Amino acid sequence: MSTGYDSKFHDLLYQAESLKDSASQIMLLEEAIRLADSHSDPDLGFMAREALIKVATFGGYPEKALVCFTWCLAQSDQNPQDFPPQMLLWPYKWVALSLAYFPQLSRTQINEILDDLTKRFKHMGISLRPIHNIRCRIAWALGDLPEAVEHRRNWQAAERDEYSDCIACEMDNNVEFLLNEDQDEQAIRQAEPILTGAVRCAEVPHHTYARILLPLFRNGQYEEAARYHLTGYRLIQRNRDFLGSIAEHMLFLVLTENMERARGLFEKHLQWALDTKDVYDQLQFFSASSLLFEQLQKTTTERSIPMQLPASFPGFKKSGQYNVRKMNNWLGRQVKRIIESFDKRNGNHYFTQQITNQRALLQHVHPFPIEE
Repeated sequence: MSTGYDSKFHDLLYQAESLKDSASQIMLLEEAIRLADSHSDPDLGFMAREALIKVATFGGYPEKALVCFTWCLAQSDQNPQDFPPQMLLWPYKWVALSLAYFPQLSRTQINEILDDLTKRFKHMGISLRPIHNIRCRIAWALGDLPEAVEHRRNWQAAERDEYSDCIACEMDNNVEFLLNEDQDEQAIRQAEPILTGAVRCAEVPHHTYARILLPLFRNGQYEEAARYHLTGYRLIQRNRDFLGSIAEHMLFLVLTENMERARGLFEKHLQWALDTKDVYDQLQFFSASSLLFEQLQKTTTERSIPMQLPASFPGFKKSGQYNVRKMNNWLGRQVKRIIESFDKRNGNHYFTQQITNQRALLQHVHPFPIEE
């Protein structure tokens, strides 16, 4: 027989499941968690947190996923019969992959978590293929390039099983790796099955369409890139989990001098960049935006331009008029602050070099008007 709070709890989960907006879903799931915790009900608390981990992971709130996962893992370790460890292996993968993008987490903390995840996979006799994939991508984010190459080799040599990422995700990861190695043509060839629709999943081709824009631009394939921009942006424009990919679309628009379109993306998604706790996504967005305003300084005769920016923006103007130079300066300061935090944690200048390389792209601007 259901209790009063039990019925309300399931109503909250049902309401959350029926929504598409991740922020609204999370609000309902957090209310469900508070309800379960107020009645000291670990079963319902675990259920709600499981749901929130998935919504937060794929909705752009990785910090909320991390908090809920930590609670669930502790419950599972204390009561493995009630909360089987296998239930948390996929969420553990999701959470582990986001670790390097929080500069407040030290290398030691990241490695300890990765070692724990590896130990759990080994204990259950599961292939380490996804672990090597995660370690490869984290090594890139830490600027440990030789280590990334080694883990990629181990990843591709390991057997697939039910805990491996899908074919589409692995193919997209490989495209990302090749681009990190400046192998544009190989990356474009690797992406072909995704671009033609032969393989796909919930987040692919979404990420791939964004990744492939810059190599296509550098390869002079402007028309093809424009097509993937138009198709790809429509797929991701309502999900802040793709903020980093949106930044890649904005950068492409700047490099092809589609400035009005680029400004439109900046205005529409600045709120996400201000709110997100994913510091890497924030850096990508601010960096692309900085190049937008730097290019505007070169191409517009107007000192100020009209924009509809959120009231939470530190330089918000009720008049809606924003000085281009001041916008560029503010964005530049944000980029500098973030790359310094990553480089300090990583113990190298990897992020500084990445941003320097990106800024050099403005030397290769090629006008290519895009129309719907």
